[in-house]
Amino acid sequence: MILSGSFPTLETERLRLRQFQLADKTRLNEIANSREIAKGTFIPFPYNEEFAEDFIESQFRDYKNGNLINFAIVLDKPDLLIGSMGISIDNKLNEGEIGFWIGVDYWGNGYCTEAARSVIHYGFTKRKLYRIFAFHFTGNDSSGKVLEKIGMKIEGITKDEYWHMGELKDTVHYSIYKTDYDKLWLNT
Repeated sequence: MILSGSFPTLETERLRLRQFQLADKTRLNEIANSREIAKGTFIPFPYNEEFAEDFIESQFRDYKNGNLINFAIVLDKPDLLIGSMGISIDNKLNEGEIGFWIGVDYWGNGYCTEAARSVIHYGFTKRKLYRIFAFHFTGNDSSGKVLEKIGMKIEGITKDEYWHMGELKDTVHYSIYKTDYDKLWLNT
């Protein structure tokens, strides 16, 4: 599915979620170049501006092709990039996988949960998805808390699912269905 129209911008109380821009590559490199972030994601470490530029360009392609919408998470005041959150979309199954990370200096402020609520709202109301799912590596309890705060439920644990940073990693899988989302968020 090829999307027409401009990339959406989502607004929350403290954040603006917008399309990545090539001008973001230096800042993206600054915040993504972290062993702590790499441990919980598939972001390479060390990270450099070449990775940042390739990442941003891939976001344009994938959005145009209709299989990913990935937002730059920006503090509204000041205008400062602090992370990334998006949905990989399976158009045949009408579902999406949410993925995210926040720069280490911004952990513990609720930004990820705030952004995630906005992104799943977009996924269910604008993209009309049936189900949104996610996973995190075991031991990354902070990501699990974000997923639970947005209404996702644990579906299960997969042993040794990924080889990551020199070891096999177990993953914890979550999901939320549109009907459950409606009960949780639209009637409050």
